[in-house]
Formats: sequence, C-alpha cells, structure tokens
Amino acid sequence: MISTAPAGGHSGITKWKELQPMTLALLSLNGSGQIPAGATYVAGESYDGGKYSGFWKDGQPCGPGRRVGSYNTIDEGQFENGKLNGYARYIWNDGYYEIGHWKNGEVHGLSTSYKDGSVKEEYSGTFENGKRVKDLDGNPVSD
Repeated sequence: MISTAPAGGHSGITKWKELQPMTLALLSLNGSGQIPAGATYVAGESYDGGKYSGFWKDGQPCGPGRRVGSYNTIDEGQFENGKLNGYARYIWNDGYYEIGHWKNGEVHGLSTSYKDGSVKEEYSGTFENGKRVKDLDGNPVSD
C-alpha cells in the first residue's frame, strides 16, 4: 500500500497519475474521479479473480482503479463497494471495448461500444441495469 488519502484530500494521486493515465482521463470527463477519505493505493491486489490497482477501502476497490480479470478483460474507472460505479471503460479480450456509465457493476446510462476503432451500434445506446433499452438515436430496442 502506498498512501492514505486524508478527509477530502488526494494523497497518492501523483503516483496514480503516473500509473493510470487512461483511467484518469476517463474520470476527468465527468469529474467522478473522487478518492474516498481513508482509501489507500494498492498495486496488483488480488480481487474478484483478477488483479486490481487503484484505491482500496474496506477490503475492496473504492475510487479510481483498474482491474485485469482472469480472462484478460479490463475494467477501469470509478469503483464503489468493489464494483464499477460512474464513468468507466470495459475491455473484452476480443478487442471490443465499451465506454460509458455504470451503476453497481452494470452498464447504466449512455454507453458506446467499439471494435477496431469503429462504433458498434448494435451494442451501443442507453442502458438500464445492464440491459439496452434505446439505440444511439434514442429509439426503443428489444434486445
């Protein structure tokens, strides 16, 4: 563990910026990169079948972080209670990646999927608790 953030402070953020520029760029887009008071920075911590680097509190990811899963999937962004919560990016092991909003570990809100630099409209749109409810044009879908 590297450091502890004081109440309202950002101790350890310099090290975080060096190690996770993409995560910070994602979080800065909507200002959700908050480091909870009392959180510590960890690198390579075993968590949920993978390795997690980022801020940690009460035995789980809490704050900005990045987890590489057991199948080489990557999720990075804001964590709360061990799950993605806020603006994040998820990368599948086949090259697809998704950028959008998450709630309690599920895609929730606007999300866009990409493969080979192109938007994959059939996997993009507005989501509610992990289920796509509208396409990118705002039309209802029945996925």
